[in-house]
Amino acid sequence: MARAARDYDESDVRIRPNPRGSRPRSKDRPAHADAVPGRVVGVDRGRYTTIVEDAAGGHVVTAMRARELGRKGIVLGDHVHLVGDVSGADGSLARIVRVSPRETVLRRTADDTDPVERVLVANADQLVVVCALADPEPRPRMIDRCLVAAYDAGMDALLVLTKADLAHHLNGALFKHSSAKAGAHVIFWGSFNDDRLYTLQMQQMGKHQSSGTSSYDANLCPHH
Repeated sequence: MARAARDYDESDVRIRPNPRGSRPRSKDRPAHADAVPGRVVGVDRGRYTTIVEDAAGGHVVTAMRARELGRKGIVLGDHVHLVGDVSGADGSLARIVRVSPRETVLRRTADDTDPVERVLVANADQLVVVCALADPEPRPRMIDRCLVAAYDAGMDALLVLTKADLAHHLNGALFKHSSAKAGAHVIFWGSFNDDRLYTLQMQQMGKHQSSGTSSYDANLCPHH
């Protein structure tokens, strides 16, 4: 016997909820046409210190990464665009909404302690390798690795040999010869008896006399 037909009403219709929400998400993202350019100079636990150019030369702005950037990494030297509060006042926080393509990238290769290759700095023009010629003894293989990393990143290399007055002249000559063959500029840093040589070295660096790495850093960055 055929089953009797029944009347259907709205209670018989099962409507499943939209798993993506009641309103579909648009693929059109904000253009952020009013974003201001800046450069990242510091990274600390999700907060980025940036320099935004202005009429006075530039001011410091603290920013965070916008959600639309996803997991894209931001490193020192990145050219970025910011929106929000870019005044740089105490307690202000801007958002980084764009990261410009990088011109150069200096990477740290993977090793036993860290199996992932990591980006150290972006958009740098020159890598300065500071090494003492004595006390402690120089590490030529480490210098070679630094030079290779610089050339791989498309950067110029400058080798600063400190404590040159404490080392034998042969050590400095060997380092200068091998580094010059690799295409790196070499500068000796120390207390020299030859005033003409001292004047020549200081003109290249534009700094004052020192004998070691700490003194070199202090003269290069006197405010830090």
